[in-house]
Amino acid sequence: HHHTTEMITNLVLLSSLFCQFVSLGLYMDRLGCGETKGCLFKPPGCDPSLDCTIALIFFVDGPNSLRIEMMAQSLIPPPPLQYIAIAFSNDEAMGDDMVSECVLGTNSEFIDAEVFLSYNTPSIRGNDRTYLTEDELNTLFHNVTGEVIDGRLYCQFSQQIIPQMDHRDGRVWDLNRKYFVLGATGSAQPDGKFGLYLS
Repeated sequence: HHHTTEMITNLVLLSSLFCQFVSLGLYMDRLGCGETKGCLFKPPGCDPSLDCTIALIFFVDGPNSLRIEMMAQSLIPPPPLQYIAIAFSNDEAMGDDMVSECVLGTNSEFIDAEVFLSYNTPSIRGNDRTYLTEDELNTLFHNVTGEVIDGRLYCQFSQQIIPQMDHRDGRVWDLNRKYFVLGATGSAQPDGKFGLYLS
């Protein structure tokens, strides 16, 4: 009996939250950073719902699933498409990194967020979209949501830790080992080329 009342209060809480149109940004919770979550904030100590230029939080949210929450300030002037990216790297430098990039269209009433996989080529500072079929993209990434609030872009999604798919000649990586994590934002070109990296 006790459980049902708890459930009901939870439901009431949830519905009142939705009525206030609480933004995703508020759910970028710093609690657990460095313990149960990996976090990257720029500038250090900033608040993702107020003053970060970029923020990444990631944590395991289920079997073979890594939840990735990202936020970046909108570029001025806002490009039609802006990406926020998390790069998994074997060192602290850009290059030879696997990148999950969330691309948001910033100028429509309905925010369309899409997540892609790409690869930073080792020598030249280039980024190459990794071609995946629609089925593979939907296998690798799920629960994708995006929002733009007060000049801040938010994107959240879950990604398979060990991708259940072809690893594309070493461009698709298993995430069950240690990596350096870099964050980036910039203007996304429709052909998937990037500018401006922040680590």
